[in-house]
Amino acid sequence: MKTHIIIFFLCTIFFKYNLYSINQYNDLSVTNPPTKPIVYEVGFAFGNPSAINLNLIYHHEKLIFRTTGNYLGSLYGVQFDIGYKLYQNNDTYHAFTFASGLSRYPKNNNIFDTGEEGASYDYISLNYIFNYNGLQLGTGLSTGNGNLSSPRVSIQIGFNLQFN
Repeated sequence: MKTHIIIFFLCTIFFKYNLYSINQYNDLSVTNPPTKPIVYEVGFAFGNPSAINLNLIYHHEKLIFRTTGNYLGSLYGVQFDIGYKLYQNNDTYHAFTFASGLSRYPKNNNIFDTGEEGASYDYISLNYIFNYNGLQLGTGLSTGNGNLSSPRVSIQIGFNLQFN
């Protein structure tokens, strides 16, 4: 099942970029086509809050509403963001977001360095997001409650399909 999801996203990325390049070279009469604002995005990202996350993002003028997270058995997390776009040009934007979330990590895991009780973290964070043609890079600083150290640096990298 996980393999099918990964193949689906890779095919979608390939299909989107091929259509973009075909349209770009077929219509040479338009030098700067008018751009429509991004309305919503759907994609995936690696990083906080749950290692492999599903992204759902809605754009309303300069505001961003984002939900990201996943459930992978004993590893799960969810994060809700409200943000402000500092800059947008075509399919590229920069934004700052304020987020609230939770993360749960499995017991006795060497990757996450958890002990017998596992690990949990409920947090609020301030994040910066850079998105270029769907490639999303995010970083932030969070503080919260749980048995993980606080404050923590969060990083997220992924790909979102953008819809106008």
